[in-house]
Amino acid sequence: MILKMGNEKMKVASAFLSDDEQTVSAFDENSKRLVLLEGVNFENVWLEDDQGQRIEFPKKPDANQEIKSLKKQLQTLTESLLELRKSASQNSNEDISQQEVTDAKSEMNM
Repeated sequence: MILKMGNEKMKVASAFLSDDEQTVSAFDENSKRLVLLEGVNFENVWLEDDQGQRIEFPKKPDANQEIKSLKKQLQTLTESLLELRKSASQNSNEDISQQEVTDAKSEMNM
């Protein structure tokens, strides 16, 4: 869906209206908040579906939905961190192995 804000537009996975209908929050597919608009003027801010039709903002998700979303985001971040650590460890081991080969060649040439 598309969040239109005046002349600007942004692709979002979800967007929600606060209970007091004064704040709009929009998120990407990883549940990362992209936009937080307070004191919204709905003449200038709206959602469009994939066909370009205006759609109503859903109300803010309940706490259970937010917790589920945050857990998913945390899991994604944790997996990414583990992959980075694994990659860094492999690169470090490769550098050490390459240095050992270089050192061994140097000793053989002496």
